[in-house]
Amino acid sequence: MNNSSIKLGTAYLLALGLATLHATAQGNLTPPGAPAPTMKTLDQIEPRIDVATLPGNSSYHHLISSPGSYYLSGNLEVTKTSGIFINVPDVTLDLNGFKIYSPTGSIGEGIRIYGAQADRVTVRNGTLTGFDYGIRCFLGPKGSLFQKLAVSDCSSYGIYAGPGARMIDCRVDQNAGVGIYADQDANISGCTVSGNQGSYGIYAGDAAAISGCTVNGNAGIGIYAPGGTMINRCVTSGNQTGISAGAASTILGCSVKNSLGVGISAGEACRISDCAVKDNHASGISAASDASISGCTAYGTQGDYGIYAGPGSQINNCSANHNTGTGSNSYGIYAESGSSIIQCVASYNGNTNLVTTATQGIGIYVATNGVVQNCTASFNRGDGIRVVRNSLVTGNACNGNGQDGDGAGISSVADQNRIDGNTAMENDHGIQIGGIFNLVVRNSATGNSTNFPAAGSLFNDIANISGSPSTAGAWDNFTTSSILP
Repeated sequence: MNNSSIKLGTAYLLALGLATLHATAQGNLTPPGAPAPTMKTLDQIEPRIDVATLPGNSSYHHLISSPGSYYLSGNLEVTKTSGIFINVPDVTLDLNGFKIYSPTGSIGEGIRIYGAQADRVTVRNGTLTGFDYGIRCFLGPKGSLFQKLAVSDCSSYGIYAGPGARMIDCRVDQNAGVGIYADQDANISGCTVSGNQGSYGIYAGDAAAISGCTVNGNAGIGIYAPGGTMINRCVTSGNQTGISAGAASTILGCSVKNSLGVGISAGEACRISDCAVKDNHASGISAASDASISGCTAYGTQGDYGIYAGPGSQINNCSANHNTGTGSNSYGIYAESGSSIIQCVASYNGNTNLVTTATQGIGIYVATNGVVQNCTASFNRGDGIRVVRNSLVTGNACNGNGQDGDGAGISSVADQNRIDGNTAMENDHGIQIGGIFNLVVRNSATGNSTNFPAAGSLFNDIANISGSPSTAGAWDNFTTSSILP
């Protein structure tokens, strides 16, 4: 065999080996089939049931009778008596931006949540209109949540909720009855309630929390809660009464305007703080006994009281200005017996009566056993500060009161008051004393038509009236009227 034959044989074997090796490296060339799914369906992410697939009965279009998540896939026109019936717990119904409506109007319920077993139902994100009740919780379902709903044109209630309900960012307007009704322990926040013609814009039971709501133009009380309620950062305008809260309630940071009656009305032992009331047609703020009112402003009230507080109350750091009464007596700030009024301002309070008396447009008034301290009363039509008996009036500045008729900077109308360390300037009268056993010491009165009562007034102790600081004693009253031009 020659060398060329050997070379050819060797080359053939080498090529065959390489071909075999290459074929082995390719593996199985048979296709494995369709790839397995790698993504979840929408039902797997959030399994929900289309309400349109549910049966109804003679009264309701659809019945939800199992817990779970449901949604609307389109508007629901209600031609039966009512729309949707829910009688089980733990249901979430997403209206999905759609509307449930009655073309005939003012009958039945858009949604009924029925029975004590139907707890923790959520309804959100849609519109209900044209029913007797937009949403009605009936016979005790608890813990409902209503969120981002618009409810209008209902004849009795927009939303009627059971105990422990929450209403968040709802708009309830133009209903012939009550806008929102909630039982005890409710939480209502960020809602707009307007143009409802029933007794209340918002009604909440005991121990409710109402915050950040706007309540305007309702025919009855804008916000009403019977007791133990927190009302925070709400705005009301143009209601019959702005806010009315029962005993032991707290009202914080609210703005109340243009009420046809009282701006804010509160029961016993309430706290009212940092509120502004303006242009209400009756009292601006009216609180029962043992109230705490602080940091509030009452302006432009057309009733007899800018701020009124019952016995045993505290009024601190408040202002009552430009309030105009219509009765025979009217006041910027008025407190019943045993109350204190501290660091307050009362100015330009007046009265519409043509006959002027010292009781029309009084700046600050406290009845028996009271304290008026470090206040400013100026340019009121009547007395700047007026007390009855057994009261302390100290550290106050009273200027320009009684200028258009009758009035004193400070007036004691009865017995045993201590008037100590005040300033009265350019009032109709400086300090007036009625009754007996009053103590008048260390006051300054200047530029009044009469600065002080006559020294030695019968049964009253009026300290010496000095015309010069250099000659004044420690307890003397002081006046510069003798050297004024």
